[in-house]
Order: sequence, then C-alpha cells, then structure tokens
Amino acid sequence: MAAAPTTAAVVPAVVVPAEVVPAAVVPVRARRGRVRIMAGAIAALVFVLVTLALGAFAAAAALLIGAVVAALWRGRGRAVATVVAAVLAAAVVAGLIWYNSDDDNGQASSSGSASSGGSVEVAAGTKDSTGIGSGSAGGAVPAFVRTLTGHTGEVTGLAFLPTGAKLVSSSNDSTSRVWDVASGASGTPFTSGRGGYCVAVSPNGVTIATGGNADQSARLWTADGGRNAATLTGHTAWIHAVAFSPDGNTLATGSFDATARLWEARTGKTKVVLQGHTKVVYDLAFSPDGKTLATASGDGTIRLWDAATGGALRTITTGWTTVSSVAYSPDGTTIAAVGTDGSTGGIRFWNSGTAAQSLATVDASYNAEVVRYSPDGRHLVTAVGNDVRVLDARTGALTATLRGHTDTVTSVAYSADGTMLATGGEDRTIRLWQTDSAPGGVPVQPPSGVGS
Repeated sequence: MAAAPTTAAVVPAVVVPAEVVPAAVVPVRARRGRVRIMAGAIAALVFVLVTLALGAFAAAAALLIGAVVAALWRGRGRAVATVVAAVLAAAVVAGLIWYNSDDDNGQASSSGSASSGGSVEVAAGTKDSTGIGSGSAGGAVPAFVRTLTGHTGEVTGLAFLPTGAKLVSSSNDSTSRVWDVASGASGTPFTSGRGGYCVAVSPNGVTIATGGNADQSARLWTADGGRNAATLTGHTAWIHAVAFSPDGNTLATGSFDATARLWEARTGKTKVVLQGHTKVVYDLAFSPDGKTLATASGDGTIRLWDAATGGALRTITTGWTTVSSVAYSPDGTTIAAVGTDGSTGGIRFWNSGTAAQSLATVDASYNAEVVRYSPDGRHLVTAVGNDVRVLDARTGALTATLRGHTDTVTSVAYSADGTMLATGGEDRTIRLWQTDSAPGGVPVQPPSGVGS
C-alpha cells in the first residue's frame, strides 16, 4: 500500500497593505496649505505696513506681540492664529502710539520743521518763506511754529486774546485751555460745559465765552483765571457758535435749535431771539461796524440781522443745502461762506450791501469746514479735510497748503495783528503758524473771474 503523500505546511505570505489615504484628505491638506500661505502673506503685509507707518521699533513690538498671541492660539489653527496675531499686534501698537502722541500736560513740540508737526506746500508762483518767487497776495506764506497738545478730545474752537500773547481753545473733552503762544505752555484747564463746542474772546480781552453741547448753555469766564462769571441759558439744544460784537457789548450764539440769540455781554441777559432758520445755526459773524449779524445754517441760507434790534434784514439763498461757515471781509463789503449741496462745495462771495448774487465761486470741487479772513483782508483761510488752505482773497488763487494735522481740521483763528494763525481739529492738537499778514495792508476786493 502506497504511503500517503506528505503535505508541506503552507505559510501564507504576509502582505503589507499600502497606506490607504482617503481621497478627500488630499484636497483638504492642499486647502490648508494654501490658507497657510495666504495667512503668511497677510501677516507679512501687515508687518510691512506697520513698519512703514510707525517705524521699525513699532514693527518689532508688533512681531513680539504676534508671536505670543500665535503661541497661545496654536491649538485653534495656525493660519487663523497667524492672521489674528498680526492684526491684533498692529492694532495694539498703533493704538498705543496714537494714545501717547498727546501730552496731557499741555506742552508744545519743538518748532520750525515739518517733522515736528507741520509743513507748508507753496503754490506755484507764490512767494515762499525764503523770499523766492512772487505772489499776487504779497509777502511770505505761513511757516510752521509748533504743535500744542493737551486736549483729549477734538479741538472745536480757537480764539486769540487781543494782544496775541495768549490763545484760547475749546474742546469736546469738556474743557477750555489758555495757551502761552511764545512757549506753548497751557494753563490749568477749566470746565467749559459738557462737550464744549465753541469759544470767543471779548475785544478787550477780559472775557471768554464758550458754548457747551449737552447742557445747552453758554458760559462767560474771566480770561485771567478761568472763573465762571455767568451761565447763559435759553437755548433748547446744543450751542454750535459764539461771537462777540466789535464793541464787546453783545454776545451772539447759534444753536441746533435753529435759532440765534443776542445777549448782554456784561449781565448775560437775553436781548432778543433771532428766529427764521429751519435747521441748526452753524456759524455767525458780526460785520466790522457791528451793525449787522450774519448767521449760517444747515438750511442752506445765510440770514442778515439788525444787531441792535434783532430785525431780519435779508436772506441769502446760497444754492447749497448746508452752509458751514460765514465771514465778513475786514472792510465789511464782502461776505464769504463755505457750504455744500452734497456733491459740490467751495467758497462763495456776496456783496454785503445787496446780498443779491454770488460774486464768484472758488474751487467748488471740495467741501470746506470753515472760512476766515486774515485781518488785513489779503488772505482767506479754509479747512479741507486734514489740510488748511491759504487763498489770495482778491483772486481766489491758492497760495499755500498747510499740512501736519492727522485728522479733520475744524477750527482756525488769526491773531488780531495777523502775525499768527492757529489751527485745530479732530486729531486733538493745535498747530501754530507764523504769517506775514498785518492790518491795513491792501483794500479788500472780492475775487473776480474765478470759477463760476
């Protein structure tokens, strides 16, 4: 009998399976890679922008903050952490630098250079501060002097004392300050009303008037010590403008209640309420002889009033929907105003005697916040965004652009002798400029042949 065949033990081959990767994982990984690349690019861009805007030191600080934030957020996604860290770091550093740029002690920066807070761009053909070239307005353009810091809110109003040695400012930080022009030092701030919005100084330099926002009052203060001499009540909304008459006996106020009021400056008693506007009275100005008061309103009109009786004299329909500011020329023959209809603005001029038609429109392409004449009538100053523009009052030609503010300029003021110009605005600073203007220079003529 034959033996049964021997069956060898079969050892199955060990098959090592290839790594099975779900098809969906590959696109996800690719997307993650692209997101990380984009996040890195965003972070790098933020870092470069911080370096350009705030300097290498700030960028290094931002990088350090970003690294810390990225480490803390590592478990939440590296791409998200990178972007969040970069943006947060830039915001923190920028905020710290912006906050510390204002000195609450009310000190002035060094003077004389653009790097210290101001620069002047001279228009072609205009004589600059070195005496090169010639300008139709004559003389040199303003030169930057210094920056005054101390307010913690928008600088809403400016007025020089008659001697020019002191400057008064109001702010929506609810204080007013009296500054020494020569040194830039500020005296002790005094509370001008919750959200003080405007300021004026009496012609004799004894009294300061301020208009407050929330308390709907105007206040009179002693210029030598900031003592509250009187509180003027009667308006039913915020006061936006205050002005003394040339003889100092009358104070005018304009309000969001669409009225203006005339007050006895000595007693603070209401003389008359001027009614006729249908919207806020943004600005007001007395004629140089003190006989007429002009009011500018959000209803698009300028109204002229008898300053003695309060009687309505004329209404100027400007063609704008809003009139922001109004000023009389020093010789009283011309009224200048700035306003807008929503798309066009500029400066317009009227004969103060007839008030019948605009004599000219200058640069209708921009919307200005404020307009003021220099004391000699040779120049007009307007505020357009962050810039201050100086114009030849006779031709309307731009002579210089003053730069340095980092936010909208809302207030300007000349000293009585015309040698100093102060500008202030939403960047919470005041800038002083040396000018060449002096009273009694040339007769004022309205611009002709300019614009439409």
